[in-house]
Amino acid sequence: MRRSRFVEFSNLEVFVAVSESDTLSEAARKLKVTQSAVSQTIMSLEESTRCTLIIRRSKPIKLTPAGLRLLQYAHNVLSETTKIINSLSSQQAGQIPRLNIGMIDSFADTLGLEIVGGIKPLVGRVALKTGLNASLTDAFLSRSLDLLITADPISKEPHLDRVKLLRDPFLVIAPSSAHGKNIQSLARELPFIHYSPESLIGGQTDIIARRVNIEFDAQFELDSTQSLMQFVGAGHGWAILSALCLVRYDHLLDGVSIADLDNGKHAREIALVSRRQEIEQLPERIAQICSESFNRNVTAKFSRIAPWVNKQCYKLC
Repeated sequence: MRRSRFVEFSNLEVFVAVSESDTLSEAARKLKVTQSAVSQTIMSLEESTRCTLIIRRSKPIKLTPAGLRLLQYAHNVLSETTKIINSLSSQQAGQIPRLNIGMIDSFADTLGLEIVGGIKPLVGRVALKTGLNASLTDAFLSRSLDLLITADPISKEPHLDRVKLLRDPFLVIAPSSAHGKNIQSLARELPFIHYSPESLIGGQTDIIARRVNIEFDAQFELDSTQSLMQFVGAGHGWAILSALCLVRYDHLLDGVSIADLDNGKHAREIALVSRRQEIEQLPERIAQICSESFNRNVTAKFSRIAPWVNKQCYKLC
């Protein structure tokens, strides 16, 4: 009798993780398993499909034509399976049993509470993970998160749905004693307080500096907006940060001057990212809650501390 060939669901999850990684060891880290386990899973898939799926000598890893075809099927299978589970659970309990959602810190601290409260009637249990863009993106791509609110466009993943939420412009902050000085004067006269270069916002700051043709003396590197604003308020230098980062620490603005950066030309977009058709209408509901919460928690605050920012920082949903 001819032996039937089956492809296990968990093996498809591993294959998708490999397709989204540069090496097998990177995929193993995302999945929290050994590289050997990932390699054995790929070999098992190749045995089941009787096809070579990846080009192992390539760095980064590349998929063969058969691998690309399997990847398309894998996304469809994983998405449909998740939809089935959520649909059955919703029918049974009237809600999604569990939602793992990630939010970058600046968004979570400003709007996260109202969003979680707004979706709670639709979800049995909400698990919220906050942090920096890079770590959250890795968690989402390894399927540890169902939804992600991020400034990382994750543009290399075409199978994802994206709902734009906010335009978050970059601003200049400096000690009050430097009020009225333009960015060129600040760069010449004061030390620059830099976000950690490893962070996405730190890298964006470097790009902005090149675009406006300034060189700064970065004497401090910090990974916290709170520390950055405290350093500026104490007179240690000036900094570039986003409006959303600033508004969450508006109580630290004593001794700090807020200034426009290049007429608001430089901004990041905050978006809600989800896997296509897995959670049905929930992303739209979150976008609605975000829109309502933004007016109360962001627009209202900037109307008080720097009304001109509201022309640059606004909803996209």
